[in-house]
Amino acid sequence: MKPKTILKIRKLVQFLFFVFFLVFCAGAVCAFNINETGVFACTLGALEVIIGSGTIYASLLITGAIMLVLTILVGRVFCSWICPFGAVIDYLELLIKRIHLKRADKLKANAVINPKTKYGVLIGTLAAAGIAKRPVFCAICPIGNTCRAAGMQGVMIGLETLFVPLFAGLSFIKERFWCRYLCPVGAVLALTDKLSVLRVKLPADTCIRCKRCENACPMGVNPWTKTHKRVKEDPAVIAALVENGTPDVLYRPIAFSTLPAEVADVVTATAKKGCKIPGGECIRCYECAAACPILNEGFTEKVDVVEEAAISA
Repeated sequence: MKPKTILKIRKLVQFLFFVFFLVFCAGAVCAFNINETGVFACTLGALEVIIGSGTIYASLLITGAIMLVLTILVGRVFCSWICPFGAVIDYLELLIKRIHLKRADKLKANAVINPKTKYGVLIGTLAAAGIAKRPVFCAICPIGNTCRAAGMQGVMIGLETLFVPLFAGLSFIKERFWCRYLCPVGAVLALTDKLSVLRVKLPADTCIRCKRCENACPMGVNPWTKTHKRVKEDPAVIAALVENGTPDVLYRPIAFSTLPAEVADVVTATAKKGCKIPGGECIRCYECAAACPILNEGFTEKVDVVEEAAISA
């Protein structure tokens, strides 16, 4: 399936989950009763309740593990396919791009905050639950507040609802600011995602350095640096290319099938290890793959992209 098709399916699924959580099942993404003895809770909420109460509830452990198991199987799809607040941020992003608004990212956010900050927020969240003896973060969680903002009963008026535009507004500084740097739910899933089976794979063998994947990534993962560059700079690959007399072949739009077998074997072996985006920060949104001209256009149709890459290199 083409990445652009996957991207369209993701946006449709994201919209359907958004409508489901917001309209038909307000608050369900946080916690709700399954039966008289069972309660469903998100992974973070389950941890907060268990730590806050000092009691291990089997139902919470089971339901809280659902997101973790899902992440191990298919990665952080919750963040980009299911999360209602993630949908809010993506819809806001469409507005920002439509009006060509310049972000305030000249503030160099990474100089004072980085993706690891969310792990500190996670630790603080769990510590607060233990001190207050209750799930404190749930009161301000933008994911839950997005769900509770409306429902079959009508609009809920509460101060907690204000946290939705407050945290979403951080996107005016940098795309998916909340998801990148602060979300404790994302922090929990990022730890599990390192074990995930499904990874987004990019074509290291025919990469033309246009870096459109890096410009498209909403999480700042830098797909080219994490995948293509690592393969191209692998000592075994360089040695094989030098021996073949074509050290720069992987930087040119040449068909992989035209490489000598001995070189192709080395590149293939290295690419299998290094051309998949590492787990952790990747939310499987497929924006990078959808932006890649190699994956979405015929190889003979990339003259303009090659020239663009040459100019920007």
